[in-house]
Formats: sequence, structure tokens, C-alpha cells
Amino acid sequence: MGLQVTPQTAVELDVDVDQGVYVLAVQSGSAAAEAGIESAGQLGPGQAVPAGGDVILEFGGEEVTDLGRLRELIDQREVGEMVTVLVLRDGEQVEVEVTLEAWEVEAPQPQTPSFPFPAPGLPQPGIR
Repeated sequence: MGLQVTPQTAVELDVDVDQGVYVLAVQSGSAAAEAGIESAGQLGPGQAVPAGGDVILEFGGEEVTDLGRLRELIDQREVGEMVTVLVLRDGEQVEVEVTLEAWEVEAPQPQTPSFPFPAPGLPQPGIR
């Protein structure tokens, strides 16, 4: 799961970039996890967004400006292809090699809306 980095979120995250995708969560056993991409930690006092995750800056040598662009770049590649991902981690740019895998897409289950949204138990959208 990722969050678009903007000048405003960059201040909250204390990162020296104003675009990219901040990694909120990495699914255990996924290609991202196997490659060592790091996700955010727990929320600290007064934080709206947990700190500590990588910021994806480039995917296969192409600039990542937002989550939509990252998805486009992933979709242009083949399963099994190895791609270099440039991330910002602890203030340093780090290259990570990721071997792409097939995305498992689950059919959405009908849910009864509840308040407050999102309803407890609903899957959250995001990237692996």
C-alpha cells in the first residue's frame, strides 16, 4: 500500500523529496518484501502518517511521480522480469532489485455499508 508524496506530505514524513510513492505497507511474501522494500512503522504521537517507510522514486529507470504512474510502470513489465527500483531510505537513495510476480486479484465481496467508513473488515486498496 502506498501514499503519494507531495510537498505537504514530505514535511509530515520528514523526507527531502516532494514526489514519489511512500510505502505504507508491504505484504509478507510479496516481491516487494523479498526485495527488501521497507514499509512504514507504527504511528507515533501526533502523527497522521507513520514514519519509516521507503519512498519509491524510480521504477526501471523511470521517474515515479505518484501511485498511478507506479502502477503504469509495473503494468508495462512482464512477470519474472527483474527491475531496479530506486528508493529513498533514511535520507539515502538506495537501489533495490525486484523480480516481478503475478498480482493476485480477489473478487470483491458485497459489503453492507456501515458508519464510520471504512467499515471494519473491508480490505484496503493498495499495492503489494
